[in-house]
Amino acid sequence: MTNTPMGFLSSEDLALGKFHAVGVRQRTLTVTRALRKPRNRRKLRFKRLNAEILVRFNMGKTADLTTGQKTITDTLYRIGKPQMFIAKQAGCSQSAVSKHINGKSSGRAKCGRRRCTSKRDDRGLQRIIKQTRFKNLEEIQKEWNEARVTASKTTTFRRIREMGYNCWVPPVKPLLILSQRRKHLNWAKEKKDWTVGQWSKVLFSDES
Repeated sequence: MTNTPMGFLSSEDLALGKFHAVGVRQRTLTVTRALRKPRNRRKLRFKRLNAEILVRFNMGKTADLTTGQKTITDTLYRIGKPQMFIAKQAGCSQSAVSKHINGKSSGRAKCGRRRCTSKRDDRGLQRIIKQTRFKNLEEIQKEWNEARVTASKTTTFRRIREMGYNCWVPPVKPLLILSQRRKHLNWAKEKKDWTVGQWSKVLFSDES
């Protein structure tokens, strides 16, 4: 008896009538000497038929390949085994093996966990953001929870990003020190009596 990876059926197992069903309740059918009798040969044929049905049941074309099936496929493909042989050993269809080898299997979309907020809650969050654009995340989350919405800071941040809003920090110019303010005041006092002609010779920049 050969050991087949992941409990899948091999050709030798089919010939002897012993198999392990994957995804169904595992059962083991072992051929004994008693089955050599003509009366029990029908039982052996029936067991072989059940084995083939269970193997075909696990060879779905739409199901995603498991990690074990991908490992078996990659290992057998590296040693040069054909796709039909790989599909039989991995318990999947030949098209699934071909898609995995060629990198065309993207996997089915998962439903994911249910959202903790409804569309109505999201619209309420959008109204809160539009009222005051300078609120931080903690203030927005607190005001949103006051509207009977249970959401964490992470959830609030994700909903804000989904709406297309980004977080910005307003630019803050460095404050003038005391000596700089005194110099500015002295300069303004010196120029307070200047004429228009004198001011026309001054070039102003937008750096202030």
